Amino acid sequence: MKKLFSIFMIFALLGCTGFSKKMKELKTSSKPKNVIKTMVKYTQDDQIFNGYMVYEGSIKAKQPGILLIHHWVGLDEFTMKEADKFAREGYVVFAMDMYGENVKVTNHEEAGKISGYYKKNREIMRRRIARAIEELKKNPNVDLNKIGGVGYCFGGDALIDYMLYTDEIEAGVSIHGFYTSPLLQNKLNGALQINHGVLDKSSTMDQLKTFTNIHPEVEVYLYDDAEHAYTVTDGPNYNEKAAKESFERATLFLKRELK
Repeated sequence: MKKLFSIFMIFALLGCTGFSKKMKELKTSSKPKNVIKTMVKYTQDDQIFNGYMVYEGSIKAKQPGILLIHHWVGLDEFTMKEADKFAREGYVVFAMDMYGENVKVTNHEEAGKISGYYKKNREIMRRRIARAIEELKKNPNVDLNKIGGVGYCFGGDALIDYMLYTDEIEAGVSIHGFYTSPLLQNKLNGALQINHGVLDKSSTMDQLKTFTNIHPEVEVYLYDDAEHAYTVTDGPNYNEKAAKESFERATLFLKRELK
């Protein structure tokens, strides 16, 4: 049944534009009252990192935590705005810094070289993620038993790799990510949702199909008119409709899996 479900999600949802009434009813509608935003300086391997913590301070109960992993240009304004959006849904969000405070990405060529380094040195990447999760868990508002993850582009690849490596993340969402982990044959720890543009030439449909053939339990949504990095508002491939639907589906998934 799981395999049939995955196949249905990949092919039958091509061009899907709406949501069922039930899915719409699950959307959160609360308005933020006291959003707290802080930059968090932390260290690892004699390097300094600057992460971004954001959460709704008016919520008294413990909240699920989300580790957000940035796209290939690093922890930028786009990434922090995405973190803000998830925080407004009732999560403590920590947008990690994979590269370190001394690394400044100024163009796509640099972004490709730096992110490529981590893809070739995944032990370092996994340690960086583990260290960032430690920082997330330090927030006293976090429910330590409910840790999720969201990754964009390079961050989606890092998130999937980490979920194939260990079980620290209960539920993860990859948005226009990659499927290049050397641990592809490993058990996938936790629930995973994938949002992917059909026109993506950087991370191809063939690569996605290879991944889902091995892991048919994954929940997949396709956007038939979206290219790579379709959520990046100031990027050349921004697709407002696909970006909106990806976020709505991600929040529904995280609500179901973590709340």
